[in-house]
Amino acid sequence: MTKSKITLIRILQQSFSLYFRNIFRFIEIVAWLSLPASIFFVLIFYWGLTEQALYVLGAISYPITLGLLLLLNAVLIKIIQAMDEGKYLSTLSVYASAFNLFGSYLGVLALVSLRILLWSLPFLFSYLLSFWIRNSGGPMWLFGLSLIFLAPVFIATCHYSFSSFVFLVDSIKWTEAPAESKRIIKGNFWKFLGNSLVLCFIMAPFYGQIFRWMEKIVNTPLSAMNLFPLVISNCLINLLAVTINVFPVVFFYFLYKEFRGESAREGEILG
Repeated sequence: MTKSKITLIRILQQSFSLYFRNIFRFIEIVAWLSLPASIFFVLIFYWGLTEQALYVLGAISYPITLGLLLLLNAVLIKIIQAMDEGKYLSTLSVYASAFNLFGSYLGVLALVSLRILLWSLPFLFSYLLSFWIRNSGGPMWLFGLSLIFLAPVFIATCHYSFSSFVFLVDSIKWTEAPAESKRIIKGNFWKFLGNSLVLCFIMAPFYGQIFRWMEKIVNTPLSAMNLFPLVISNCLINLLAVTINVFPVVFFYFLYKEFRGESAREGEILG
């Protein structure tokens, strides 16, 4: 068995062990945000507001929801680290800790988004150019050629995937977190990609089932459902979806620790 397979098996064992050992704690933590948000959105649509009112509420609520999801991600990383280190943090204290770091955490995400956007510019330019040439009677293959420029965007996205962990786990300055993430992943790019694909195969059946449940609720006319069952079903499905989505965070936490350790050992050898 190769070293990469042994590493993957160890990371999966660590991830499943921590996840299922603390499953009820994770449910408690995600319920603080997922349940109020679920009830809020169900009530909005059940009340049958006008289209204009829904647009206004959407413009207000969706950015807030995105912010809450980002806050929850920071909370999960902090609580996973505490669990891994054998420390106990109350739900209130971990939310408070994540909230205090939230401004800098948004700075990390803004830097990552800006760098990925810069890598996306060649693709956007080539796509618009090929679109204009095609509409002018040019060859179709130019459109396909523009897709080549997606490769650097994908690589950059992978390079900066650990930025949140660098900042929240190791308390590295937020302006330096993306560069440190790139340094760690650059030497482990193919291992990172392989481990990520394995995680996708593991999570795909769960995501597929949750999507089917949500689709069934969305396609059911509101007139055919009572408010109480609608609220309960929506809350349970969203709580389940968010709780299941904790596992990838646990997995990438241990993957980050593994790559960080390898990077440190290589640095000592070179030093």
